[in-house]
Amino acid sequence: MSGAAGGGRSDLTVGTVPSLVRRLAIPASTGFLFNTLYNLVDTWVAGRWSATALAGLSASFPVFFIIIAASVGAGQGATVLIGNALGRGEPAAARRLVPQALLLALLVGALISAVGLALARPMYAVIGLQGEALGFGLDYIRPTLAGAVLFVLNAILNAVLTAQGDTVSNRNALIVGSFANAGLAPWLMWGGFGMPRLGMSGIALATLTIQAATASYLAWRCRGSPLLAATRVRALDWRPHGRLLVELLRQGLPAGLNLVLIGAGIFIITSFAGRHGEAVVAAYGAAIRIEQLVLLPTIGLNVATLALVAQNAGAGRFDRVVTVYRTGVGYGVGLMASGGVLLWLAAPWLAAQFARTAEVVAHVTTYLRIEVFTLCAYALIMQSVALMQGLKRPLFGLAVHGTRHFLAPVPVFWLLDVGLGLGPRGIWFGILLITWSSALVATGFALHYLRRTLRTATALAPPACVPDDA
Repeated sequence: MSGAAGGGRSDLTVGTVPSLVRRLAIPASTGFLFNTLYNLVDTWVAGRWSATALAGLSASFPVFFIIIAASVGAGQGATVLIGNALGRGEPAAARRLVPQALLLALLVGALISAVGLALARPMYAVIGLQGEALGFGLDYIRPTLAGAVLFVLNAILNAVLTAQGDTVSNRNALIVGSFANAGLAPWLMWGGFGMPRLGMSGIALATLTIQAATASYLAWRCRGSPLLAATRVRALDWRPHGRLLVELLRQGLPAGLNLVLIGAGIFIITSFAGRHGEAVVAAYGAAIRIEQLVLLPTIGLNVATLALVAQNAGAGRFDRVVTVYRTGVGYGVGLMASGGVLLWLAAPWLAAQFARTAEVVAHVTTYLRIEVFTLCAYALIMQSVALMQGLKRPLFGLAVHGTRHFLAPVPVFWLLDVGLGLGPRGIWFGILLITWSSALVATGFALHYLRRTLRTATALAPPACVPDDA
């Protein structure tokens, strides 16, 4: 049993695995749902201001995505290393990682702010934003970039809690933040009650205010967590430690690059969709929003698997690691199969909620009904990547996502769309083909690695004591 845990809820090496997976995954999925609603509110508020303001906000996504990628990468790297130290029964080593991870958050946040503010206008020029839309975009992204450190800081604070098995705190913060944003964003944007109209800057300031409040809450929860409640972090631990910082970067950088590759994949798909007109581009944009809602449970399972594998691998409990992976895959495939049936039946209605013309509705419906057969593959990929990340093999995910989002799409889409003349359906079938191929390879490799690791651990284990009177 982990020394940090002391038998409490932060010890993920004891207890039944399915109940632990549910305890971690359900709050995490709920939190991501409210985070999605949070982003929808910002989109709605900007759209109510004007179509040009919405264009400025939408064009800011690639720039904002850099902040998200850095935050996710830093958070996952910290989760793995802290969880692994707890599993080894070394709470002191886990505590030493906390200030180093927070220092890394400050460094990464400052770097993003400096580079982003310097390159914001040129990046918008590459996207093609100009005129009034450019002004709206800069009004939103400049305050957001200035506060980039808050996003990375919250990811690290949440990682400290997640590594101990606490996904409830971040869920609570996301729920409260979502409701707060629904009132704060329109108030700061449009003004009233003594507040001047801040326009797009108001949306950004609302987000930064909520991020700052979230950081205060998560820091308080971390301070009271089993890892930090008993012993204060020493002042000496705040001095930069080169080896620990490098290890955090080694674990976190590939995870952050995974998100960048996902963004590149979306760009490639959008480029092929653009060959068939605005209706297909609009349909793809609407369809992936619907798809993201269906995939929310798999994101929660991903968080659960990462934390559970990190602790149990650190404890040398590879038998439980196998059970975690099988449980996560079972839950993921079951949920996606059930969600796929509902998605097939509801596809026309859902398409009509996000699209206004019959042509776009038809394309959205077609995409969703093809994607129904892809959902289980996403669950397999996410669980395999989370498993390998938890085993401190972050380059595995980079290889999977690099192939799936960057190397494979262009030749496959060209063959099905252009070569065979299947049009948009060729693109959608190409996504299905690439995703299932990646899922099968990723799952096969993960199972092989698990079997090899389990055999090695068994061979190195000391022989069981035999009683003298046996």
